[in-house]
Amino acid sequence: VGDPTVHYMDSIAGGTVARTSTAEHLATKGDVLIDEATANALGEKISIKEWREDPESHERFAVIGNSEWQFDLRLEQPAAIRPPAPNKLRVWLHGTVYEREQAGDESFLTEFRPCVALFMRFIGIDYDADIAEKQLDTFIRQAQSIVERYDGTFLQITIGDKGSYAYINFGALSVHEDDARRAVKTALDLKKAAEGLGFLEPLQMGITQGVLRVGAYGGKTRSTFGALGDEVNLSARLMTNAIAGEILLSGHVHKAVANDFSFEPRAPLAMKGKAEPLPVFAVTGERQQRAIRLQEPTYGLPMVGRTQELQIINDRLDLAEQGKGQVIGIIAEAGMGKSRLVAEVIRAARKKGFAGYGGACQSDAVNTPYQTWKSIWGAFFDVDPS
Repeated sequence: VGDPTVHYMDSIAGGTVARTSTAEHLATKGDVLIDEATANALGEKISIKEWREDPESHERFAVIGNSEWQFDLRLEQPAAIRPPAPNKLRVWLHGTVYEREQAGDESFLTEFRPCVALFMRFIGIDYDADIAEKQLDTFIRQAQSIVERYDGTFLQITIGDKGSYAYINFGALSVHEDDARRAVKTALDLKKAAEGLGFLEPLQMGITQGVLRVGAYGGKTRSTFGALGDEVNLSARLMTNAIAGEILLSGHVHKAVANDFSFEPRAPLAMKGKAEPLPVFAVTGERQQRAIRLQEPTYGLPMVGRTQELQIINDRLDLAEQGKGQVIGIIAEAGMGKSRLVAEVIRAARKKGFAGYGGACQSDAVNTPYQTWKSIWGAFFDVDPS
């Protein structure tokens, strides 16, 4: 399932998989359980110690004894397998992973990185129905599109007896200053997308932030790319504790996005190995920001240099004062003093009697028309954002 321009994802689903998961829950230490259909197929080749029944589904599972199994397993050795051409593998790998493998950057793929982990539970697809493949593919394609929009990485899907799960990561392949905000925005968009499909129940999601081990896992014949660590387990735990339609955040994520979203506190979560329960917050929506009203900055020291730039700015302000609108662009790498120069623009404009309004565009909103101007016009016309 999934979009080949992002990457295909393997999925195994259905009643057989669900029964395997149910058997695992009924097993205790040292047990091997099989379902009734498998027990009937094996017949006298196995000895059964006892039967156990799942209280919810009433399905029966046999606990196998320690008898010697006699199976005829004469298998022919497979011929040498030729690996497929790289272009055939492209659709099964995330684009960044594929490019780094092709460039020989395998070592770069294994490292500790600051990441945000998002776990999502989705329920509502009957995997034994004919329409299941289409429904799953439709949802995964939409989810991949949303994750790509915020430059995250859709790592895996897992389908079990208690629902289906997706693991999405921000930071594993590309790091941003606002990865926590991107993750929460992704969760809100996923929630909306699932509601629009009609066949899924409200999603349950958990989001955490921390340092993860990012890299390839597996052997020479088959490996996969992933990001693992305590925060991944905590994210999954938050997901399972969330009620339908709820997005739960850890305290670290809440602190990182406190100015961008509105929240409600939830009961602290007790975790094994942690001395104190962890704070948990539920996202209730995106916070509507009032526009930035630019005030004269308070820099204690005068600006040094930039004489030519300041002269250009003053000339343009004079033209604007005469009714001839002007546009000035200030472009430079990080740390080159853009903010300081902008502060001088505001100072000079205020001295001439101008009023200042500001807007900002997040990096994931570069394709949203007039994104930067919305807050400016809102302030200019004194529009209440609500």
